[in-house]
Parts: sequence; structure tokens; C-alpha cells
Amino acid sequence: MRIKKLLAVVLGTVLAISSFSYTSWAAGDDNNSSSVEKFQFVPGYVASELDGNTPVYEDYGMARMLSELPASYPSSVEDIKSKYPDNRNQNPYGTCWAFSSLGLAEFDLINDGAADKNIDLSELALAYYTYNSVTDPLGGTVGDTAKYYNENSDYSYLNRGGNYQYSSRRLAQWIGATENTVPYSKANDTIKQGLSGEFAYSYKDAHLHNVYQINIKENTSGVKEAIMEHGAVGVMYYHSDYNMSWSRKSDCYTYYDTARAGGGHAVMIVGWNDNFSKDNFEGLKPSNDGAWLIRNSWGSYCDYFWMSYDTFSLENTAWVFDFVANDGFDNNYQLDGGIETYRSSNVLSGANVFTTQKKSGIDYEVLKAVSVSMSQAADVKYTVDIYTNLTNLNNPLSGTKQVTATTTGYTQYAGIYTIELSNPIKLAPGTTYSVVVTTDKAALDREDATSMATGEKLETIIWDRRVSQFDGKSFYKEGNVYKYSPNNFCIKAFTSNAKEADTNVPIESIHVNKDTMSLTEGESATLTATISPSNTTLDKTVKWSSSNTAVASVDSAGKVTAKKAGTAVITATSSNGKSASCTVTVKQKDTYTGLRDVNGTLTYFANGQADKTYTGFVSYAGNNYYVINGVVDTSYTNVTYDGKDWLYVENGKVRYDYTGIRPNENGWWRIENGKVNFNYTGVAENENGWWRIEGGKVNFDYNGIAENENGWWKIEGGKVNFDYTGVAENENGWWRIEGGKVNFNYNGLADNENGRFYIVNGRVNFDYTDVIQDGADWVYIENSKVRYDYTGIRENINGWWRIESGIVNFKFTGIAANENGEFFIKDGKVDFSYTGTINQDDYMYSVREGWVVSKDNISEKIMGVDVSHHNNDNSEGVINWAEVANAGYKFAMVKVAGRSTGADGNLYTDSYYEENIQGALAAGMQVGAYFFSQSMSVEEAVEEANYICDLIAGYNITYPVVFDWETTSGYRTEDLRSNSELRTAMSIAFCDTVKSRGYDPMIYINKYDYLNYVDTDKLSSNYDIWLAWYWNDYYETGELWHEGDDVPDIGYKYRIWQYTSTASVPGIAGGCDVNIAYGTR
Repeated sequence: MRIKKLLAVVLGTVLAISSFSYTSWAAGDDNNSSSVEKFQFVPGYVASELDGNTPVYEDYGMARMLSELPASYPSSVEDIKSKYPDNRNQNPYGTCWAFSSLGLAEFDLINDGAADKNIDLSELALAYYTYNSVTDPLGGTVGDTAKYYNENSDYSYLNRGGNYQYSSRRLAQWIGATENTVPYSKANDTIKQGLSGEFAYSYKDAHLHNVYQINIKENTSGVKEAIMEHGAVGVMYYHSDYNMSWSRKSDCYTYYDTARAGGGHAVMIVGWNDNFSKDNFEGLKPSNDGAWLIRNSWGSYCDYFWMSYDTFSLENTAWVFDFVANDGFDNNYQLDGGIETYRSSNVLSGANVFTTQKKSGIDYEVLKAVSVSMSQAADVKYTVDIYTNLTNLNNPLSGTKQVTATTTGYTQYAGIYTIELSNPIKLAPGTTYSVVVTTDKAALDREDATSMATGEKLETIIWDRRVSQFDGKSFYKEGNVYKYSPNNFCIKAFTSNAKEADTNVPIESIHVNKDTMSLTEGESATLTATISPSNTTLDKTVKWSSSNTAVASVDSAGKVTAKKAGTAVITATSSNGKSASCTVTVKQKDTYTGLRDVNGTLTYFANGQADKTYTGFVSYAGNNYYVINGVVDTSYTNVTYDGKDWLYVENGKVRYDYTGIRPNENGWWRIENGKVNFNYTGVAENENGWWRIEGGKVNFDYNGIAENENGWWKIEGGKVNFDYTGVAENENGWWRIEGGKVNFNYNGLADNENGRFYIVNGRVNFDYTDVIQDGADWVYIENSKVRYDYTGIRENINGWWRIESGIVNFKFTGIAANENGEFFIKDGKVDFSYTGTINQDDYMYSVREGWVVSKDNISEKIMGVDVSHHNNDNSEGVINWAEVANAGYKFAMVKVAGRSTGADGNLYTDSYYEENIQGALAAGMQVGAYFFSQSMSVEEAVEEANYICDLIAGYNITYPVVFDWETTSGYRTEDLRSNSELRTAMSIAFCDTVKSRGYDPMIYINKYDYLNYVDTDKLSSNYDIWLAWYWNDYYETGELWHEGDDVPDIGYKYRIWQYTSTASVPGIAGGCDVNIAYGTR
């Protein structure tokens, strides 16, 4: 026994009992003015593994051709309503599974002619005895128990939910009652009072013989056939009221969903319409036409509705319940009283052992049929053997094998099958016998049980379910030995009670096993006739006759042979004149060999039979198709050999209209009019590009330049690279390529992945070295290649030039070197007329006629302050610059102007900048100026640079003019902090403008922004940086940096370091910004 812990959250998801309310309006009432009915939907279906994992039956025999299935069935909903019972109403319980299951039974019996629309089986009995088992009349299911404790759960058994698997197990055990015996109106009473076991097996008019599980997605035609034969199939889906709507176009309810959004619900499919328009669905519309006709169990509300074929939540399995009335079976010998099963993957033979009971008035029993459950496998071949009078109860083969009863056959769908024995077996009371079933694949089901409990230690049982184990009556074969099965196999035996012949028992009736039968010319099938009662004393010989022997003949054993197309009535007549008949329809024999459209699939037939072994080419309707295992696979696209040529097949059809390039497993091929041209070598195209072809095949290993009639082309990995513009090589040299093609008219510079080259008449000139113009730049070329890796000094006819990464830097003025020495460069060119000194990078250079003759290190660290009107305000408008200078501070960075932080962004001047500049200069300090920037564009940055330069004109500004761009929450620039591209561009624009005005530019920036929100490499390599980084607790303590203290290394250069804003500086009241500058200026 397995126990499942019951968690409230799980139940809330799977079996939510919160009601969904629906209001139904009068059909066709456009104004929806009056309420007709109120319905509460309670989700009641708990999907089993069998609902989703349906084995697919491979219908190679094509039992019914697509052309024989109507596009819609039935002709109208009224046809169903007139033939079958009115819709039942499950409200207010979650018992849809029981209503749908018994609806299948009722529809099947009506289709068989065994009942009319007044039949009414008890859904309450099925639901109650599913949850609360009763041992079967023969006692075979002793030890298999189920009991539901309503008092231990928030949900009664009526709202716990069920499924078709539960139903099929109970119905196969012959559980059942009529509505008159166990009415649904008493459902609430059973929750506390229960239900007497006397009703459990009270319905005996018909028995469930077969259950078929059909994959509705893969075996759609099989589902339609089942609907026509049995009246309906059962399915489940996840209902959401959002997806149910009234269609004004079709005057009916429709349902379509794209997800599992609701609770599980069981319904019956009773028809279909392949042409039901997708436009009939209100709101959310499916992609395709076609819908199933659904019968519901909500009374008159949504009694019938159309569900789109595309409905996502419709589960895979369609369930068929095949009932037979008056089958003559009196006894159901069984061991499996559970409602769940499992299949062992390695068991191919199982056996159950039974003993016939002694009954008053019964002389013997006749074993006529067995039932075998194979719910998880399709296409199963089986053999049934019967052994009687077992001598060893531990060995199911120890008795007498009844050879004449051995029966073989095969199944189509997964499910439960009643198998009639080849010959019945007479069993005396007390006879111990075995039913042995052997299959060609693992298919046999064993019973199983899962209990349900709650509580921290699972101490509170809600649903107690058990099955007997190792009871010595069920066996499985391992090797050559049968061993006790842990759980019983779902194998049953059906017998009829019999008495020894009376002296004069007349024949009362005769029954033929089929009412109708369809054969093809040349086919044969055997009909069987059953005489009742079986103990008649009259001659049991049956005389067979045909109403039209030219159409179908019948021999004395009931074997019918189809002669020609038409209809004949085969009649069985008893010795006293009782008769029964079967109408035989003979179809013309199909001798066609070729392709046919079957269910939208082109299928290969050989002599009228679908041939799944055939693979090859077949002509059909003017086209040549490629068949794989008997069908044209419309997903198959390949280049395939037909015995003579290699042909291009697209979506299963040879494309003789195609010229281009297509692949197969051996490569890509030049196709001309559908065939590979092995004589082709060149450059050819398909819709994916142009390709290098050699001997008909794309050479993906080719990299180079190849020609066709249109020119020479750049090939990469076998393909012309039309995106390539650059310089590429072949065995003849390096060439200028434009749009993938060699341009022999090109003269100038061009790029490839290896660099930039000098081209003459389309070809690289490797003898060329010079400094030449390249657009807006002048570049250094060495052996035809631009030396972007070169930084130094090189000459042309115009002079010697400062080269940086291969390009003349006309903005460079300063000291640079090449292998010949160091030189003074002015505007990118060596100035051989210059003699003087240059300060650069902590060094002072002495220059004579452009050549550096000496240099000195000037890396002194200098203390300085930066001030604004805030410092003046703290000092009551006055800073004592003499005291500042006497305290050792050598320079002052003065705020001169700024831009307002508000949206207007107005420019302004610092109210004390002139006093501060004049005071610092008077104290002998060097002075720099900074602008508090709020620029939001390059243009505004240029405006700010010009503004500050205009203000400081006339002052001796020897330290840099600084771009101080800052932002925080509420500033007009707050959204630009991380815009690295713009911030870098504005910094460069400001600095370049300042430089053009004759001042040294500098950028003030904090460490985080410097490393993250600007192009650090670009700024650090071209401009001086004033770094703000309050490091090593100077800010918190107010202490000053002293010679010998560490300085931060951030991986990039900076010329001034602002390390605190809280320093106490003589002459300045309050905390002050203090800086260190590197080197004199």
C-alpha cells in the first residue's frame, strides 16, 4: 500500500472546490434580458497517467479510408437529442467523470439496439462504490479494499474527483446499478450514511467488455469511427469559463483555449464538423477550422457545445466503453479489485488461478471468454492458454492444457479486451484452473492502490485503499519459471452456469455475433451463431444461407466469402426454424498500386493495401514524390538518389522547377532542373548566396578569390562574401575587393582583417613606403601597409611627423621619440627651428634646433587648495591668502563660473572669483580656474569653455582651466551620469576649446565616474585629470597628507589629487578642499 500526503495547497490547485458561477441566457436572445439558469461548476476530474500518455495505434490496415468518413457527423444536434437520453445534471458535485462514463455506456447500448433513450444508469452508485469497495459475489477480490472517510477531509468523496480509469476498473468488475435503485437525489445522504453493498452488483443487463484508449491527436480517424460505432467517446479538458462563449454566428456555445487555465472536466464527444469555421469562435480564435461536438453534464446549460480541434487543454486520450447486453456470462472470476494499475516493463507472461464454485442447481460452468487489461500498450500480439485441474497450486501450468481453447490475436488500441476462447471449456464445480496470457511486448497490467492521508505524520487517513499482495493466485513468468506476483494481474475469466440436459428442452432463440459486416472482394470472415438455451435437447445444428450467393457465400461452419461488390443477408437457422441474420456489405477489391491521399497524407498502396515497407520515388498527379516507409513525408527535404540521378526533393516532392544549390548528408550540390549537375565547376547562386562549386559540389573548404563569367569573387568557406569590402589574397597577390568582387579600377588605401594597404590598379603594392594622406588623416605606410601599430616619428617629402598609432597627430605639440632620438614636435611636425625648454610628464626638456639635448625630472608633489564662494561665505567674505601661502600651499584652483542645476541651465559667475584670483596671485601662489558644469550637450560644453576663458582673460593663469562636470538627484543632468559617450564628448569639447584659447585644459572627476562613466583610455591619454578620491580616512579625520604617505594608484594617470574636503587650512574658515599636484608648472 502506498500513502500520499495530502497538502492543502496541492488540493487547492488540483481539485479546487471553489465554485465557478455561470449565468445561461436564452439561446438567440440578443438582449440577454432574462436569466434562465444558474449553474455552479465544480472541477471533478483528476487526470491519470493514462489520460496524457496514450500509446499510438499504427493503423497500417487503413480500416476506414478518409474518403469514407463524413466531414461532419451527425447531421444535427437534434438527431442526438431524439435518439439518446436528455442531458444529466451533476450539480452540485464534482462527479463529471461518473456522468461521462455512464453516458458512454448508455450511448453504446442504444447504438447496439440493446436499450432505448430511457436507459438511466446510476452515477451515484458508480461514484460511491469507486471510493468504497464491496467484495465481488465470488469473493475473488477479498483483500482489495477502498474506504473513504468523509469526516477526515474538507471534501466529500463526491467532490474528490475521479477519472475514466477509475470508472473502467469498477465497471469491468461488474459494479453497477440503475437510477431507480440508487438515485442521484440521495447523494448528500450517502456522505454520512453510506450506501448498502447490496446495490453494488445489482445491474446485470449488460457488461463492460472492452475499453479502448485512442490518441485523439494521432488517431483522429479512429476516434471518429468509434463515435459512429459506439455513439460517443469520453475526454477531459481543463475548463475555464473565460474560454466558453455564445457564438451568434453559429447560434451555439463554443470553446477554445490556449493553456490549462481551469479545473479538470470530463465530457463526451458525440460528433464533429471538419468545416466548423474558426470565425464562429468569439474573442480568442483558433488557427484552423474544425471542431468536436461535446455533450455536457450540466443539465440544460451548455448541454451541447463545439470545441475547437486546436483546444490546447484537451488531453490526448479518447475513451471508448464497449458494453454488451445479454452476453450469457453469469460469473466474473477476478482477483483485481483495485482501481489503479501499473505495467512491469519486463513481464511477457502472466497467469491467474481460479476455482469454480459449487452452486445450488448448477451442474457445471462453461468458460467462454477471458478479460485482459493492457492499458499502457497498443499493437499487442497475445496468446491465451487454459489449464484445468491443476495438480500444483504453485504452478499455473501444472494442469491439463485445453489445446482447443488456446486463442491468439492482437489488439489495436491500449485498453481492456474481452477475448472469446476458440472453444468453450466445461468446468465441474470445484475445478481449479488457470488463465495464462502471453504477449509479444510488455503489456499486462497489475492492480495497484494509493492511499491518501494528511497530518504531520500522515496519521489521518482520508482514503484508505489496499490491494492484496502475494496471495498465491497470480503469477508472472521469469525465465522458464512462474513466480508469485506481488500484485494480482488484471486477468478475469467469464463463465456461464449450466445444467445437464433435460429430456426435452426446446430452442428458444438463435443469435448471430454480428448484425452487420463489411468485407472486400476475396476476403473471408466467420460468423458464429449461439443457440439459447445452451442445454436444449434439440439438434443444435445450424443451417447457414445467403440471400445473394453471387455477392457473398457462406459454408456450413458460418464462413462468409466475399464474391463481388454488393449486399447479401447471411441467415443462421436452427433445427426448429429459429433464425438470425447479418447484413454483409462487399466492397470492390482494391488493386491500386501507387499513392493515395489518406487523411491528408499521401500513402503508398500496393495492390490496394497500404505498404509501410516501401521507400522510393513514385509518380502521382503529375509530380514525382519520395515515399519513406509507405508515406510521403511532407517534412522531408533532401537530395536523394533514384537509381539514375540525384534529385532534389522538397517537402516530399521532386522540384524539377528548381535550379540552385541544395544539401544532403554528403554536402551541398548544384541543382539544375531538379537534378545534380556533376559537370559544373564555378561560382553559382541559390537563395542563400553565391557558392564555389567544384564537380557539382560546394567546396566549403575553399577560401580565396575565384572567377566566373561575371568577374573574380571573394570566397570564404565556399561562399561569396558580398558583405566583404577590403583586401584579400589568392595565389596571384593581394587584391582590392568591393562587395565581394575584385575592383581592378581601384587606386588608393583599403582595409582587410590584417590592416590597411596601399592599392594600385586593384592590387597591393608591397614595395611602397611613405607618409601620405588618407581622407582627413595622414598615415604612415611601410611596405604598402599602414602601420597602425607604430608610434614614433617618420618622414615624407614634406618633413618629419609625429605618428601615433599609424596616424600623423597634427594636434600633438610636445616631446616625442623615434629610434634616432627625442624631438620637439609642433602641430604634429618636428620643429627643427625651435630652441628652448619644454615641461612635459614630470620632465623639463632642453631643445636645440628641434633635438632634445637634455631632460630633468620635475615630479615634485605640491600642496594646493580649491575654493569657491562657499569658502568666502564661511570666512565672512574674506580669505587670508597670505596665511594660506605661508602654510605651504603653492597653488589655488578657483571656481570662476558655473551653470545652474535647474532646468533653465543659466550660466553664472562665482561672486568671489576675482577677489580669490587676485588674492592668491598677490600671495605668490599659482592659480588655476574651474567651471562647475551642467552641460547636456557638446555645444553647451563649448559655450562653458568660452565663457570661463573670457572671464579669466588678463589674469596670469598658470595652472589648468578645469571642466568640473557633476550631478546628483534633482540636477538637470541626473539622467546623464552613466552616458559615457556623451560625457566623454563634452569633456573633450571643453578641453579642446580651452586649449585653443591658449590655456592648459584639465578634467575634474571623481574616481568612480572616471573608471565607469567616461572613456577612461581616451581622456587619460589626451588630457590632464584632476582626481577626486577621499582616500585613507583623510576626509573623516580632517588630517593632511604628508610627504612619505602613500598616494593612490588607479591604473590611469592624473595630475592633481583632491583627497579631502574637511581639512583645516589657515586663512580659510571651515573645512576646505585640499589637493596634491605632481610636478611644477
